[in-house]
Amino acid sequence: MTSAHKTPLNKRLQLRAGFTLLEIMVTMAIISIILGSAVLFLANQSNGELDKLAQQTQIMAKQTLRKAKLEERPFSIYITPREIWVQPENMPLDDEDITPPKSSLIIPQGVRISLLTDADEDWFTLAKNDDPFIWTFTQSGLCDSLEIQFEDDDGIQTIAFHSLTAGEVIDED
Repeated sequence: MTSAHKTPLNKRLQLRAGFTLLEIMVTMAIISIILGSAVLFLANQSNGELDKLAQQTQIMAKQTLRKAKLEERPFSIYITPREIWVQPENMPLDDEDITPPKSSLIIPQGVRISLLTDADEDWFTLAKNDDPFIWTFTQSGLCDSLEIQFEDDDGIQTIAFHSLTAGEVIDED
């Protein structure tokens, strides 16, 4: 009976009592990939607020351009440090109390807005008491080229708009 216990199968089972080096390396590689993905995800989340603000501004610009062409009248996007909104160009503004419509885009506290136009060589940051920056869209479907920079303590998000499409300009360096 003792010879039955020492078969080659039993020897193989006794030798496989632990993990092989290959199994440990594959497990470590999978864990590394998961941790790397988590770090990248968390790093991208820090600018999530700025990304969302930039994306909403881009949508607003395209909708304003489309609306100006469809209604055949100019519209403007008003940009202040607190909010961004759209208004028809011929709608009068009260200089003392500029009240944006309910569909305005609220700028989160701590976010600074800087602008760069074709006419300017340097960025200018909107201050709390400044008049709104007015970005006009003509009824023919044109607007000024503009770069908008949203900045907070965690990062910067810059978007550039093309004068014909109000779409984001993508640098292909």
